[in-house]
Amino acid sequence: MGKFIQRLMIKMLPLTPGFLMWPVARRYIAGSSLADAVRTTRELNDLGATATLDILGEELRTLDEARDVSGRYQDALDAIHAEELRANISIKLSAFGIRIDPTACRELVVEVLTRAREYGTFVRFDMEDSTLTQPTLDLYRDLRPDFPNIGVVLQAMLKRTIEDARALAEEGARVRLVQGIYVEPEEIAYRDFQTIREKFVETLDILLAGESHVAIATHDGWLVQSSRRLIREGEIGGDRYEFQMLLGVREKLRDALIGDGLGLRVYVPFGKEWRAYSVRRMKENPQLLSHVLGAMLPWRRG
Repeated sequence: MGKFIQRLMIKMLPLTPGFLMWPVARRYIAGSSLADAVRTTRELNDLGATATLDILGEELRTLDEARDVSGRYQDALDAIHAEELRANISIKLSAFGIRIDPTACRELVVEVLTRAREYGTFVRFDMEDSTLTQPTLDLYRDLRPDFPNIGVVLQAMLKRTIEDARALAEEGARVRLVQGIYVEPEEIAYRDFQTIREKFVETLDILLAGESHVAIATHDGWLVQSSRRLIREGEIGGDRYEFQMLLGVREKLRDALIGDGLGLRVYVPFGKEWRAYSVRRMKENPQLLSHVLGAMLPWRRG
């Protein structure tokens, strides 16, 4: 796809009818309902993978919406327990109203963590843009003494991450390490692709050398091989790490990791807000745009 067409498509995405986007989006989203997420998770479990369920929708406008999200996550926890799924959940604090009322957000998160503790289910605090990095780490540290089965995420692209990793490694935190997708000011974030890769490996080395359990979240073959080298050289046991991937992305690599006997968890997003998630994924991965273009333009079909 030419760059001009790609830019045009990105501008058109918000106006693209849902019926044209869904055939592409359905590969990367379990569906709109909890039942869809349960079905997808069971299929992944049968393949040898575990899952983490994520209810789509963040940056809410009212606390009523945040309360609804809290209730839906509790329903998801009930389903994981009742269906005996090998899965946990991931939450975004913006979906719990942290920008609206941090105190109310904490209360709603505690409701979810309390239910998760009853079932012995792990909960990951997803990381969002840099304005929420410190608030997310602060709430994690505030709640961890009462809810030890929680974890956080670090983004290799942020310049603060190396120091955050050192502190979290000393604390024995459960950390998901990602490259990072948000557009951040260059004063606080690396922009160069290879530099971000190198910072990912450096951060991973710090976490593995400490007391952390690390979720290595990447679809980059170079990073997968570099991570496996660190694990091998450090003689890191399988109880100290797992690999993580998004639903529908690089499934051959996913299957290869499972085939090698490595722990692999798939991020399973679902919910009525699938359209916004799809737009973001297509902006991140221009290859997906060509599929949408094929559906929209008759001369590109067949």
